Amino acid sequence: MTVDLTADLIKARLEGDLALKGNALLIANYAANAGNVTQLLDWIGTANTPVSIGKMSATGSLVALANEVRLPALNVSIDDQTINAAGRIFTGGNLARPLIRVALDLPTFNIDTILAETSTSEAASSSETNQPNAEKSKDLSALRAFDLTVDVRAGRLTYQGKTLRQLKLITQIVDGKLRSDLKSANLAKGNLQASLSGDLEQLLWNGAIQAHKIDIEEAARLAGQASPLSGMISSDLNFAAQGLSLDAIGRNGNLAGTVTLDNGKLSNPALQAAI
Repeated sequence: MTVDLTADLIKARLEGDLALKGNALLIANYAANAGNVTQLLDWIGTANTPVSIGKMSATGSLVALANEVRLPALNVSIDDQTINAAGRIFTGGNLARPLIRVALDLPTFNIDTILAETSTSEAASSSETNQPNAEKSKDLSALRAFDLTVDVRAGRLTYQGKTLRQLKLITQIVDGKLRSDLKSANLAKGNLQASLSGDLEQLLWNGAIQAHKIDIEEAARLAGQASPLSGMISSDLNFAAQGLSLDAIGRNGNLAGTVTLDNGKLSNPALQAAI
């Protein structure tokens, strides 16, 4: 069996065999590529997506069983970046909802390069809509239609100019409840661990953050700032919050824990010169 799709914005091909006997209903290989993903998203009616992607291609294999779909190998190229993935989708049987399991391996990935630039007017409009009434209107009910497990491993992951190395993250959604565990990530010569749990309907969250020997000057440099304080900072913090936007979380959140500083030194050249 061969299926071809050819259009101005996308090309795709699936080659496989329909099985009349045995457990597998379909075994196939597939490939797809798009010359401009942003234009493709506009064409299908999702013009407001916050991404800006040029070319994208995907190749992989598929095995369809009676109550399961396996994607044992999926290789995705987004412009000049690569994602290796595998997935399984379980349906039927004793499951209350479909169960999706995904594993992602990102050797090096820069999220900033695929995000669309936001204009000042758009940012202001977004800020205005991040009010309490707008917050309550956000609907995440679609995430209750299935259960999900995502295992992410990244050698180097960059977002807003900040780079995490050797990242290990596991996220689960079960019956509308979220659990996310940052097992480990290296940042500014130190290490981070974190956890987050919450209810996707009520938007209630709680979690913890542990930082171990983060270099203050290096962290400031990554943020594009200069810090008069040097040393290694560690923390053990617990938090609770409600909402989705940073404004809502700031209004409804609380934080408690300990912060310690090793080998701390405050340098203020202007003050030293005055003395």
